[in-house]
Amino acid sequence: MSNFVTGGTTAREVRGKADLLLDQDMKVSFKSISPLDDVETLWLDLEQHSDGSVFQSWAWIGCWLRHLPSVVAPRLMSVSIGPEVVGLGVFVPRRERRHGLLHVHGLHLNETGDIRMDPINIEYNGLLVDSRVGNAPIVRHSLIHLAERENEWDELYLSGLDAKTTESWMESAREIGLGIRLRAKKRCDYVDLDGVRRRGGDYLGLLSRNTRHQIRRAMRIYEAHGPIAVAAARSATDGLDILDELKELHQGYWIRRGHPGAFECGFFEVFHRELIEKRFDAGEIQLLRISAGNKRIGCLYNLIKDGWVSAYQSGFCYESDSRLKPGLVSHFLAIKHNLAEGARIYDFMAGDSRHKRSLGTDSHDLRWLVVQRPHVGLKIENTLRAVRRKFIDQMHLG
Repeated sequence: MSNFVTGGTTAREVRGKADLLLDQDMKVSFKSISPLDDVETLWLDLEQHSDGSVFQSWAWIGCWLRHLPSVVAPRLMSVSIGPEVVGLGVFVPRRERRHGLLHVHGLHLNETGDIRMDPINIEYNGLLVDSRVGNAPIVRHSLIHLAERENEWDELYLSGLDAKTTESWMESAREIGLGIRLRAKKRCDYVDLDGVRRRGGDYLGLLSRNTRHQIRRAMRIYEAHGPIAVAAARSATDGLDILDELKELHQGYWIRRGHPGAFECGFFEVFHRELIEKRFDAGEIQLLRISAGNKRIGCLYNLIKDGWVSAYQSGFCYESDSRLKPGLVSHFLAIKHNLAEGARIYDFMAGDSRHKRSLGTDSHDLRWLVVQRPHVGLKIENTLRAVRRKFIDQMHLG
């Protein structure tokens, strides 16, 4: 995507008295993270008043920070009203050279900008904010502070934002006079489990005729090997065993197709093994093994927060018989499992694929944004990008 919008519109003229009071009292700090224990205390306190995603939780952010190498220098954005912290985020500075000439200083929210450490793929990202205050004023003050007080950045990278968070950053950037570019928009299919319950609980009956046929046919073939079962890990140790199976299946599939697979990155596996060890007992980790008798079908690794199940990673046993649908069957059974467990949402996360569309009941988009300061080199780059996009579009039309 290459949509680029220049800033320059004025701030809204009409705001409520409460918003003005917040504007006057809100303070922002931006400093190096040290020590980590102090950040943990602030973060956990704010989580009590936040409805942030699992990717904004200290479980995720703390594990990530602990594994960053010493050469990475994360900085903590803290927004407060009086003595109370109402907003937190971690920004990692990273310098890059593009096109051999353009030197750009970037700030990355809750990630590093380094492909060796970012394959953990943060989604539903953003500042952790106090829900009593709301996202918009906290984002606005954070961006004003970065624009007016912090000089060593040219671009601000914001990955995996939902619609509400995207709107807050785009409005604030325009008010302040910064540029903003949409890097990517990705579809997220999900199953509204509460909606399934309201419609009688027959999830299979909500799917298309073709999807129902594929699932039923595949399950009949699998059942020839024995009863189909969903085994959920009962401990962190059990979960790590399932992760090992998942890794074997996942890596085998991608390597056969000439790709490295997620576990090729050492940071990815170390991060997730610790996450499972530390957060399984809190009920935030779900690892499932799906089988028919002694025959493996697949393994799923899901993250859970407040009834929201994020289908994070998977490994399936693919075979030459195209009637067997290990991914479709595994997710279908996982959805039924989570319906029984009382979960609210089963989220396939970002990425448009047939099985996600087939199994999802609803969808929305996540967006990847770049906020840019006025910069001659970036202006030229954006102009060339727009010309290239126009040329490609014309070629497609032709």
